[in-house]
Amino acid sequence: MRYRISARDLEPEPDLRLGLRDWPVSENDEAVVHVEVGKVPDLKGLTVKSAIQRVILAGGTPELEGPGQLGPDVLRVQDQSPPAGTALEPQTVVKIRAGSP
Repeated sequence: MRYRISARDLEPEPDLRLGLRDWPVSENDEAVVHVEVGKVPDLKGLTVKSAIQRVILAGGTPELEGPGQLGPDVLRVQDQSPPAGTALEPQTVVKIRAGSP
């Protein structure tokens, strides 16, 4: 079997470009959000968008309760069930009650 290298094979791959919407969202603009897998994160006071992302990262399934006319970046989490720190089995539903700040 013959192996041939051409100039085409040596061209570098283009850089991956990420927009701001591709980065995780945190309340204090940190680039890294620490979420412990297997435990319900503390969601109170977060935007709905951030809360949903954290529940998914922890391994749960978010379920939103509250007004739907405002966008996910405007609504804040008022309450959650189960409470923060509770053991989280994979795909357990985490209820997020949201309201305007």
